[in-house]
Amino acid sequence: MPDSSQSAARALAAVTDSAELLKLAHGAVERARSEVYGDALGVADRLSQQIQFLRKVAELLRHEIERLERERKALAPAVSAAITDKSQV
Repeated sequence: MPDSSQSAARALAAVTDSAELLKLAHGAVERARSEVYGDALGVADRLSQQIQFLRKVAELLRHEIERLERERKALAPAVSAAITDKSQV
């Protein structure tokens, strides 16, 4: 398992970067979408929808990482105490 809080911070930074890139990509596709018609418009619509889906997935991942970090912090005192107790045996 990766090193706790530093790892969580790096993961959150990576997800934040990913979300920002997806936001920029979505805006670029929307600009292209406004300039095309016919089959190209259909492709642009599909791409826009898929990027929007990925943005939602990135947000879910961010929430999951934050939840895991909260759980880790809540369990840290108990784990520390258990390690201390075990070393005193």
